Amino acid sequence: MGGVLAMPPAGSPLPFADGGRALAPGTPAYTVVLLAHVAAALVGLGSVVASGVVGVLARRGPRAPSAGAVRRYFRPGPVVAGRVLYAVPVLGFALVGMSRGAFSAGDGFVVAGLGLWAAAMLGAEAVLWPAERRVRRAVDAGWVPSAALDRDLRHVVRAAASVGACVAAAMIVMIVKP
Repeated sequence: MGGVLAMPPAGSPLPFADGGRALAPGTPAYTVVLLAHVAAALVGLGSVVASGVVGVLARRGPRAPSAGAVRRYFRPGPVVAGRVLYAVPVLGFALVGMSRGAFSAGDGFVVAGLGLWAAAMLGAEAVLWPAERRVRRAVDAGWVPSAALDRDLRHVVRAAASVGACVAAAMIVMIVKP
């Protein structure tokens, strides 16, 4: 059968005292993981949208009424909220595993959602977060308007829109399950 981590063949009961019933859809454990999955997606999406909105505000310059909010948002340090997006597929696969066969990793909506999530993360890692780091450094160094800063802010705004659209589309796919 395999090692300690081997799963039983499809259709056989899970190796838990109750046969895995406590983990099935509709149970409290499944509901908690589902809520964490949804919360991670919403927090990640909110962080991405906030980056885009504050990027637009930052393009108005250091003397704009919104400059204080921009300085607070782009202060030095990591953006942990955006990284919560990495929990989404982990929790999603946990849900598939807990579903007792109701869902599988090969289901169309799971594959589509994972593809959209991968596109979102590629955009975040390749464009959004590196541009945000450069903007943070520029704002921390005195926020002197320049062509490079404006380019980075445009990248933040556009990448946030693209990443946000991918995450939102993935959420729709997960809800509708076409």
